[in-house]
Amino acid sequence: MARAYERLRGMTREQAATRLAATPEPDAEAERATIRSGYGPITDEVIAAQGDLLPLASGRWTRLQQDVLTHWDAIQAIAAEVPAPEEMAGMLRAAGAPVEPAELGLTADDVADALRYGHYIRDRFTIRRLERALGLP
Repeated sequence: MARAYERLRGMTREQAATRLAATPEPDAEAERATIRSGYGPITDEVIAAQGDLLPLASGRWTRLQQDVLTHWDAIQAIAAEVPAPEEMAGMLRAAGAPVEPAELGLTADDVADALRYGHYIRDRFTIRRLERALGLP
């Protein structure tokens, strides 16, 4: 996630506005299908945890886009507080913690799944949801 915040720090409000305008509103049925493929037997609980993010309540996508731009300076302030990826890795190593997914026994597929499905766990607007709103991979 430190890499995600680093990428965000390099984005201007104007670039964010352009990306938001180019990103289509998520399709509720496609989102449900994605949740089904990632969560299987607990799909109903995960879908219920989405609040008004799935399906997006009327006008929610437009408000979300406006909110991102309205709060862009605050978003940038939060991003500025997150250490750079190399600094974060150094702090983790200094604490004796794993840095690379493989050090936790995770494969590249595990990481891809975590990035694909992890933001569905709760009804919170996380960096991953922001990346999706900005149309970032």
